[in-house]
Amino acid sequence: MGQGHSGGGAAAEAGSVYQNRVAAWLCVQILAETHVSAPWDLPSQITLDSIRCEIPLPVDDVLVSNSEAGHGFIQAKHCVGLETSSSSDLASAFDQFVRLFLETRKNEHTSDPTRDPLDLARDRLVLAIGPQSSAPITRDLRAVLSRLRSIPPSVSINDIPTNAAQRKAFDLVTEHTRRSWQRNASGQPSDADLRALLSLIWIHELDVDAGGVAEREAHAVLRTTVLVEPSQADLAWNTLITKCGQFASDHAGADRQQLQAMLLGAGIPIKATPSYRQDTAKLKEYSNSVSSLLSDLSSIRVGPNKVKISRASTTALRNASEHGSLVVVSDPGAGKSGALFDLARMLRNDGADVILLVADRIEATSAALLRDEIGLQHDLGNVVENWPGTRPGYVIIDALDAARSENSQKTLRDLIFHVMTRTTRWKVIASIRKYDLRYASDLRTAFSGSPPTELNDSEFLDVRHLRIPVFDDQELEEISQQSTDLQRLISEAGGELRSLLRVPFNLRLTADLINAGISVDEITPIRTQVELLERYWQERIIRADSRGDAREAVLRLAVQGMVANRSLLVNRAHVASDPAVGASLNEVLSAHVLDEWQRPTGRRPERSVLTFSHHILYDYAVARLMLRGVPRTAAAQIVSDPDLSIAIRPSLVLHFQYLWWVDQGRTAFWDEVFDFLRTEGIPEIGKVVGPTVAADQATQVADLAPLIGALSGTDPHGTETADQALRHLVSGILA
Repeated sequence: MGQGHSGGGAAAEAGSVYQNRVAAWLCVQILAETHVSAPWDLPSQITLDSIRCEIPLPVDDVLVSNSEAGHGFIQAKHCVGLETSSSSDLASAFDQFVRLFLETRKNEHTSDPTRDPLDLARDRLVLAIGPQSSAPITRDLRAVLSRLRSIPPSVSINDIPTNAAQRKAFDLVTEHTRRSWQRNASGQPSDADLRALLSLIWIHELDVDAGGVAEREAHAVLRTTVLVEPSQADLAWNTLITKCGQFASDHAGADRQQLQAMLLGAGIPIKATPSYRQDTAKLKEYSNSVSSLLSDLSSIRVGPNKVKISRASTTALRNASEHGSLVVVSDPGAGKSGALFDLARMLRNDGADVILLVADRIEATSAALLRDEIGLQHDLGNVVENWPGTRPGYVIIDALDAARSENSQKTLRDLIFHVMTRTTRWKVIASIRKYDLRYASDLRTAFSGSPPTELNDSEFLDVRHLRIPVFDDQELEEISQQSTDLQRLISEAGGELRSLLRVPFNLRLTADLINAGISVDEITPIRTQVELLERYWQERIIRADSRGDAREAVLRLAVQGMVANRSLLVNRAHVASDPAVGASLNEVLSAHVLDEWQRPTGRRPERSVLTFSHHILYDYAVARLMLRGVPRTAAAQIVSDPDLSIAIRPSLVLHFQYLWWVDQGRTAFWDEVFDFLRTEGIPEIGKVVGPTVAADQATQVADLAPLIGALSGTDPHGTETADQALRHLVSGILA
């Protein structure tokens, strides 16, 4: 109990019980946030945010802090009368108010805001009293203090009481106040001092006894605003009373989130606070929309058949996600997006809260813009913090590598770090290509730990990750059973094509070719992904109608705009700036190479914004339409914009893979490698791409003949360049 409390034994115990109940009532106000009006005539925009009990201040029973950095200092007295004794509860309470007022008035500013000068706009001194307190306190003293705050300073303090009862109450508390002031300040207070102090004091009759008005009010607020199950109001109320008793014993307290966690820990599900409730509903709606947009990535359509398999890796991902955040990696096209879609669906079916984001569907370059893009009132990280639940929640972010602008990447990574460091309920599951994780030291640190399953990559044994593998024989067999065309293709495929078909994206492309009327016999000679993309491009874009150049011109404008903006989006007006390209643009859209972009929150696609149907098609289009051409075309592009080495690295890989495939003698490939190494202005990260591709592709000494010839040549500059290429090649092999 507070300093100066009189009485002992049963009276002290009753006071402690009342104090705990007062504190519990305030906890309910904190939990209800904006659903209830702040007490003690605080401005309407203020909410109570945290509570502490038995604090080391003169007014020590309960301290409640509010959203305007103000405080309510509460003395809880179960039964108070208009007593003249200097040892009475009334005298004790006003003595504590005086001492706190004098102590804080001495401080201009301190590191502890509870010791700053009191401000009537946000601070309160509160005497909380039970219903057994006398009428002169509950009626007369409360009325005269209220009148004190409403009259102008020109009215004398002696003219504040309006009747004899108010005069008696006012004279007594001013006598107690002056006596305490004399004792603690060695002098009498002026009328201005009295006015400043007494205007801060509220008499709050709070009947929190069992069955009392305030207890019934707390129950009603719990049922209607705080709890998921209204029937748990009694349990929640008693839990709060018990917790407040512990706060008093430990001189501790809690903020809103900690109070929520306490109820959740007691098995009491709660709702989001009112100011965040609309945002949580909005995020659910947004995530459901994203799921709808991604649903096609978890299956393959061949003619009238929709091919869908249950992958063991998805089950492993589901199990691993229960035990902590992790990053999902794979090579391009191995099925990360489909796996995350299936994960989100499984988690939702199990009743978990899921937030689903896709990097290439997000334009935002800051937390504020992301908030506006989704349509939230608060930043996404803060919404996650204030979304309570009794079970784990999941923030699933697909294709971090597809966020091509640096600011977009930073926005999503900041969100990841916010969720992982500021919450305990929520787990982050994020997918990214292996290469991008290799150079993302901040992500590797954030997800540090041991891989939770055998599905891991030896390069990231210190990262908590899961590797999505390509299809195994059993999965290919399951696919074969659902489509006669794919069954024939898989059964007739040679070793190289069969390896190619194990990659879900490649299998999807072959299904698209079959849907376009290409026979299985025409597909079976294909051996590499570059060949598959070339054939896909031939059928979808070049065709046999002499309009291939026009369609490529449309796509060239699209990729140039996207690369310039570091985005997978481009304005349709940029692509269709020439009216003559209109028909060609429609053909490209009809071929499903370009799509009209659809916001996850949009009701229909936006005609004015274009994107690629898959980011691998974007990578290939950049490689084909921007990097190919006469010698030095690719190098010149990088020199003119060195950041392209990072921004379009997947396209550089495809470019070198094409050169490897198109010339069996590998001369064109190695000439391009040497050209990159010799050219000033190309960053080192761009120079290593070619040798790294060679490390992946070379199977015989003949593949290295141009490199060996350059190493043994007589031109010292040529041998120096070849030596650099060899060192990068060896590094690639070792990696």
